Amino acid sequence: LNMWVPAETEWLPGGAWEACQRGEYNPDDPFAGLDRRKPLAVGIDIATVEDTTAIVLAQKLGDRTVIRARFWQNPYPYSHSMHTNWKMDPDEVIAFLRAIRAAFPAPTVRIDDRTRAGPAFLYDPMFFQLEAERLTREGFAMVEVPQTPTRLIPAAATTYEAVVSGHVEHDGNPTLAAHLANVLPIPRGTHGWWLDKPKGSHKKIDGARALIMAVHQSEMPVPAGHRAFVA
Repeated sequence: LNMWVPAETEWLPGGAWEACQRGEYNPDDPFAGLDRRKPLAVGIDIATVEDTTAIVLAQKLGDRTVIRARFWQNPYPYSHSMHTNWKMDPDEVIAFLRAIRAAFPAPTVRIDDRTRAGPAFLYDPMFFQLEAERLTREGFAMVEVPQTPTRLIPAAATTYEAVVSGHVEHDGNPTLAAHLANVLPIPRGTHGWWLDKPKGSHKKIDGARALIMAVHQSEMPVPAGHRAFVA
């Protein structure tokens, strides 16, 4: 039918992601199921005009990692009509990041030997450097994650293990599920993958990259004495 389909080689085993769903996706409550007293990791993948912006939240609660996600995307991608003037509003994304920090005050990481209040915000500096610098001045714990094999292959392996072992809990966000299904895994080493999309494809995987950054960070030790926090 000349239609794009999910990647021919799936990264996650069939049914593994679906088996981790608990509850139903509620776009009106992006923090449902998360504990506002606990540390939080936030993966950020920012869009250009035709891409998708993905914000993925990951929080370690006992032996499971709870996932929530929000997306901004062009409703008319790759159109040659007037809709090509669509651009993501960065102020809307920044407002959402500020709302996350206000809702989750527990320190998550140390940066330059200093513990900062609030979540760890992991971002690709390619399209978000100026905004990240502004948020850093506001006191955000911004963690630069260049999109390189050294950084993302271990993150993919961590996420894979968490999903297939059933230690992830998500709400069935359909956009995140679609992005994971679009991933083309390129093996690297014995237990690693570089997550890509088929050459020439317009399929989106931004949510997958934001997910692995957030899940990998959620497995890292948090600053001593801050495993639970009450604002």
